[in-house]
Amino acid sequence: MNRIKVFLAGTDDVKFILENLEEKLRLIDYEPIWFHKKFDVLNENAMEECLKNVKNCDRLILILKERYGLPYKNKEKYADGSYKSSIIEEEFMTAFKAEKPILVFLYRDTYVQSGIYHKNKIGEAALTNEQFERLKLKGQIGLYEFIERMQHLEKDGKKYIRWIETFVYTGDIIEQIEFKWGKQKETIRSAPYTVPDKINPNDKRIEALKDLIKNLIIERYTVLKKKHNESQDIMQIVEIMCRNYGKFYRNEYIRQSIPDYHKLIRNFFKCSLEELRKKIASRDIETSKIERELNMYIGDTALIFTDHYENLNIKENLVENIRKDYDHELHKYRFFQEDYKQDPFKRALDALKEYRFIRTIGEEYLGDSSKTKWEILFYPELKRFAEYYSINCFLRQLDDY
Repeated sequence: MNRIKVFLAGTDDVKFILENLEEKLRLIDYEPIWFHKKFDVLNENAMEECLKNVKNCDRLILILKERYGLPYKNKEKYADGSYKSSIIEEEFMTAFKAEKPILVFLYRDTYVQSGIYHKNKIGEAALTNEQFERLKLKGQIGLYEFIERMQHLEKDGKKYIRWIETFVYTGDIIEQIEFKWGKQKETIRSAPYTVPDKINPNDKRIEALKDLIKNLIIERYTVLKKKHNESQDIMQIVEIMCRNYGKFYRNEYIRQSIPDYHKLIRNFFKCSLEELRKKIASRDIETSKIERELNMYIGDTALIFTDHYENLNIKENLVENIRKDYDHELHKYRFFQEDYKQDPFKRALDALKEYRFIRTIGEEYLGDSSKTKWEILFYPELKRFAEYYSINCFLRQLDDY
């Protein structure tokens, strides 16, 4: 089968994204072409070689962040020093003239700032350096001018680029490629670690939820018990188990819309209610700590990453901020404990990197003082991983816990 050739265009500030896209596009029978992989960029004819590759490809994907790129022929510059013509724009125009399908992706902050740039323009002239510096924009003038030219391109009286898609992470780009070019999501999204489609009936979290029910029963019949609504908690736990693992749990644990404590006690403690009371009074039976197994820690960490990704108000994507929220949530829930000697957060972070759901940027994360940043590579898969392994995603659903 002949592969569809796709030219990947972008500057050095999106190199990591291009590397990831190359890998994923191959999974769905595309043949990605981009200059870092296919030819020697030090060759004096490298720019013409770029354009030759564009002409020989079937489609083009253009990814822009803050840079406009190296000059092409015209080396005149704008006030900020960026060029008035770049190889990136020439690649784009080559594909446009050949009427090839094009997808354009623009970093979300740059997209917002391009609007600010164009609102401050008077007529067709680019901003002066003084005007540009006053706006404190991160992108280059050349990039903002290119965006404007691109948005005004027409073919047969219609806009050629109807939509410029925005992105924050690689996963955002992958979703839009999937949607625009009609490839099945199961193939294009699949990270090296493939999350199962359905929750495993032997999921370790079942035992953790059962242990939680046992502790709530003991707490209910302890004389000096804390003031919690154990019955409501148990009902909600059973509903979680029914939704995810099977409705038979309702028949085993519930009677007339309330917990069947006699049945629960026989099931979990193998004794009667009166015998349980005596064993609690003599301290033969006490509440116990519930230990998360490693995949639960990894799932709980993935859950915090998805929280931060979905919260657009969070400005700094520091790993330490993930750690703080992770620690805070682990301390929220009664009966669960963390083995601090094993440093489960660091192990979970390393696992998510190994699974290629996230990557870290900058120095190695070593603790509180580290300025390590993070980026999510495959958000849909990361979210599904959290749903599949996180125990906290269940505990969050308990109103009085």
